[in-house]
Amino acid sequence: MFWSPIKDRFADSTNNVIQIIKNNDLVQNLSSYVYMRRFSRGEIENSLNMPYRLYVPDCYNISGDDKYPIILVLHGAGKRGTDNRKQIYSSAVFYTNDYFQDIHPCFVLAPQCPTDSSWVDLNSWSEGSHPLRNITPPLQTSIRLLDDLCDEYRIDTKKQFVTGFSMGGYGTWEAIIRFPNRFAAAIPISGGGIPEAAGRLDSVRVWAFHGAKDTTVPVSGTRQMIKSMQKKGLNPRYTEFQTQGHTASPVFNQDGLVEWLFHTNGSE
Repeated sequence: MFWSPIKDRFADSTNNVIQIIKNNDLVQNLSSYVYMRRFSRGEIENSLNMPYRLYVPDCYNISGDDKYPIILVLHGAGKRGTDNRKQIYSSAVFYTNDYFQDIHPCFVLAPQCPTDSSWVDLNSWSEGSHPLRNITPPLQTSIRLLDDLCDEYRIDTKKQFVTGFSMGGYGTWEAIIRFPNRFAAAIPISGGGIPEAAGRLDSVRVWAFHGAKDTTVPVSGTRQMIKSMQKKGLNPRYTEFQTQGHTASPVFNQDGLVEWLFHTNGSE
């Protein structure tokens, strides 16, 4: 009950802020300090050099005992690059807002995929459902980064979550299929899954979202994945926005999403 008005107020402001930032280069430059000061800058060297941003909860004390969840945020194709900035103007902003963190303090990790690569090996963004191919270096490096952070900080390894939109939605499905024992819950948004591997997800809670009018990533990619999970006896949640296209904005207004992610009030 307490979370609902806060969630509604912040979801609206988050969407407004993101739209202003996207549409105005000057505002984007000026706002960088506001948001980026919340994220520490980093770069990991694995099979490629990949920049990332890490949000550490304000209540984290290096000499304390408490452990905290971590959310891996995989951005869409338009935020690829090396500026180590664009990738945080997404759901990473939502999860690091004071309203959110006061109730559910957690780490938020936002790696940035290189311009010429992807979180998942696809023929095209319109492929939707697809077979499991080779793991891409950006996704592999992100998992390596999670390992490093779990060693460096007091992170609750039983509460590792992953979410992403568009290319990041594809990547979210890919991450939980390749590493089902790592992630406790996942929120794939407007991405396609791997139906042939749905049976691997018996230990991962999933709430997927997609717009019925999406012309970039076919909604069938999510529908088929959900149906395959259900055929395996699993119980994923799925919300399809009937009037929406390729967007993540309605997800921030979804009732019960935060409680479900953090598994409060017995939410499944």
